[in-house]
Amino acid sequence: MADLIALLLATITGLLTPGVKAPQLEKQMQAAVLKEKPVPMESIAVKCKGVSAGGVDELTFTFTGLLLDPLLIKDANMKIGSVKPVKGGKVSLKSIAWFARIGDKELTAALNAHAESLTNATVLLDPEGITLKGKYKTWLGKMPFEVKGNLVVENDTQLVFEIDKSRMTGIPVPKTVNKIIEKEVNPVYDLAKFAERSKKDIELAKKKLNYDFKLRIDKMVPKDGILEVTGTA
Repeated sequence: MADLIALLLATITGLLTPGVKAPQLEKQMQAAVLKEKPVPMESIAVKCKGVSAGGVDELTFTFTGLLLDPLLIKDANMKIGSVKPVKGGKVSLKSIAWFARIGDKELTAALNAHAESLTNATVLLDPEGITLKGKYKTWLGKMPFEVKGNLVVENDTQLVFEIDKSRMTGIPVPKTVNKIIEKEVNPVYDLAKFAERSKKDIELAKKKLNYDFKLRIDKMVPKDGILEVTGTA
């Protein structure tokens, strides 16, 4: 997520010119991002607060259909505090906070993209937690299973599924099998993977920014069909 912001700000560094007004800057930023599209997205809206010759007090990007392959994020909001142009064509900023909503269908697709030993895997979200259903390949064949648990954060950027309860073909699953399933599905998604695929562009972008990115997921809340994620960068 921090790397996406680096690419976004690198795209619009030339737009922070003296005399620009908020409505004009918002339109220019939106057009620039849609033209460059550092990552696939359905739509983007930009809001600016406190625009002056010295920069912007708060810059907010709101996205829908944001693809951080293989994970499609339904919508996301990024607030960047105190964006200012500095010498050498660079930009400085004070803080980054972000919020994203991810659907269970999108989590299912991201999981199936790497869980080779599972078939028909399905992720279901509700306020009580997360249910993962599917079939697990064993030497006896494909065994139906259902596990319940929650997503936790590891290494600041990884969404990791921890099993609380599980059943396989109507029989409680031993803890050793739970560990095998967890090993197969985890991490469900790693936000840092985006950086690996876009390393060259990201490094060029970061050279234009006076900011030390430290991506963190601070909170995850499951709701009916949706996972709400908040963090900083």
